[in-house]
Amino acid sequence: MLLHVAFLNMDHTSSHVLEQSRLLFINLVHSLAVKIASKPEHVLRATNLISVVSEKEGKVMWTHEERDLKTARCNSEADLGILLQRTLDVFLFNTPDLRQQWASVALTWTTTCPFQHLANRSAQILRALKPTLMQQMLADILTRLSEMLSSTRDDSQIFALELLITVEHFIDSLENSKLILFPQLFWASVAILQSNIRHEFVRGIKMLSHLLDRIDITDESVRNVLMSNVCFLHFYFIFISLKQPLLQLPLDWQPPFTGIQPLVLKGLQADDSDATVAMTIQFLTRLCAIKYVFTENFVTTNLTNYY
Repeated sequence: MLLHVAFLNMDHTSSHVLEQSRLLFINLVHSLAVKIASKPEHVLRATNLISVVSEKEGKVMWTHEERDLKTARCNSEADLGILLQRTLDVFLFNTPDLRQQWASVALTWTTTCPFQHLANRSAQILRALKPTLMQQMLADILTRLSEMLSSTRDDSQIFALELLITVEHFIDSLENSKLILFPQLFWASVAILQSNIRHEFVRGIKMLSHLLDRIDITDESVRNVLMSNVCFLHFYFIFISLKQPLLQLPLDWQPPFTGIQPLVLKGLQADDSDATVAMTIQFLTRLCAIKYVFTENFVTTNLTNYY
């Protein structure tokens, strides 16, 4: 918790809070690493980290900024990630489960913190930690994401983008064999296509493309897992996981779900980006190439219509 608080405030606009956060971090490294290190290389690594932070006296460790909605860039995230990795290198020798413990704290701040900048940074820290994905972790992220998507407010869109990038990070980081253990990733990607916000819609297509690259949709066992973990109810209740309650999308998302293809088609109407249209055509072409026909427990339908 203290490490997380220190990291969150290393770009604070108040010089007093900034300095206290820097000193807190230095004291934590000295007390929990330098003093108890048993090997010279561990001491050297910790003292070098203290030196790096000490040199920033009176200065932010990285720029205080939010992610740009148009470019999806946040340049300071790289600086945060570098310091976080050096911090892990210092502490993991005597706290091997720090990565997962810190990720739990970062997740809580991401999904519950009312201050948008701190929630955004917490999502970035969560990704930089690269924790093992757990069912509850993903459920918490998707629940928060469902509350943010399609908002017309810039701050909410920025936070939704951080959450989308986080979901995409887990899709890309999971081993292929483990992806199917999280079928809600597939249906979450489908649900995101309901958004009328262009960059959210594009993220949904990208996420589905990444998933189709890495799971074999022609494998009957894969299809069975996907289809046993989706539920279509009024107002588009689409997320369901193995042991989690149903996650509700905004009630104003209409019409009800009729398949992936109709959701993707609206990308052809994008008037602000030729790239969106090109991506949509490419993805539609890919859908049309899928030839499987569902018959079990569903009205027989071609996958290009269902998907």
